[in-house]
Amino acid sequence: KNNVIEESQKKNKELQLRLREYAQMYDVLKGERNKCVAYIQTTTQKAAEMREKIKILQNEVEILQASIATKDRLLQKSHLKLTQSVMVRDSMRN
Repeated sequence: KNNVIEESQKKNKELQLRLREYAQMYDVLKGERNKCVAYIQTTTQKAAEMREKIKILQNEVEILQASIATKDRLLQKSHLKLTQSVMVRDSMRN
């Protein structure tokens, strides 16, 4: 009878030890999982911010391209006027 009780107590201690080890492993894994979840949330937020920044930059590029086109047309008109003025001047000299 004493052997059975001692065996049971020994087995109980072993099971308690294994239970503590599993609890510790669970806590470690839970901590790692939480770190991964936080990392995913951070990277998702940064990706959203980058997408928004890209949209803003694309809009700025479109605005600058429109401005360049307008200035280019004005420059071409100025060149044309200058060429015409030079031609008129040269014709008046002759």
